[in-house]
Amino acid sequence: MGFRSDFNNRSGTPRFFLTLAGMFVVFTICLVVTFLMRTGDDRIKQAEDIYRQGELASNIAQRKDAFNQSLDLFLQMELEYRPNFGTGRLYYDIGNTFFQLEEYPMAILYYLRSEKLMPRDGYIDRNLAVARQKLGISSVDKKTIIDFLLPSHYLSLPEQLQLFSLAMVLLFVLASGWVWTRNPLFLKGAAVVLAIALFFTISIGSIRYFSPTHAVLIHAAELRRDAGTAFATVRAAPIPAGTVVDILGTSPDADWVKIVAASGEFGYVPQTSVRLP
Repeated sequence: MGFRSDFNNRSGTPRFFLTLAGMFVVFTICLVVTFLMRTGDDRIKQAEDIYRQGELASNIAQRKDAFNQSLDLFLQMELEYRPNFGTGRLYYDIGNTFFQLEEYPMAILYYLRSEKLMPRDGYIDRNLAVARQKLGISSVDKKTIIDFLLPSHYLSLPEQLQLFSLAMVLLFVLASGWVWTRNPLFLKGAAVVLAIALFFTISIGSIRYFSPTHAVLIHAAELRRDAGTAFATVRAAPIPAGTVVDILGTSPDADWVKIVAASGEFGYVPQTSVRLP
């Protein structure tokens, strides 16, 4: 009588294991959703109410006072929460408030910050266009066909990280299912999920290591040939505030930033003139 393996008789074990794995996936998703929910801060509603008061104000003084109060609250929350991986709504609210105060370069800065977290929001594009129109500057679209193929065009970095994490959890579940059951469907599913995870890895890596570093000029700045006011200017007119430029490096004392303007001109501007979106 030959030896018979009892591996296939232990059907309860893989089922139990896969049940636990499924519960783990659900728990992970719930944890991510909970983490992404906007913090219940009373100042959010307070700032929004004051903002609406500014929109309804009967004179310029009341209008500016209300928007400044609203902006102070929004900026306090930005300092506390640093929502670089949030929903982008706070940055959008700050951008709108700067716009109402006619501080258009700062509005552009915060609209671009919110765009990173809300890439599919059409209101941001419209507001950016209006703010640039107010400053008399145009936007130069440097996107290539590769940019449109990568998820970063329609998914924010936090969303990509969440999907990558979910793919890795699902890959673990499928691989475990194949180990326990030897069912080829688990192996095929694991291969598909692995390809998806690699796709997001490439996208996230391109954002982190290969994307150019953009900055917004919050003040008009003269473009110098080297780091210092003693050097000649590259162009006759300063680069307008609100312009988006590419950062190439900084001077040894970090007081000057080397940039390339949208026109293709290279040079240095004061570090205090630029902000990263």
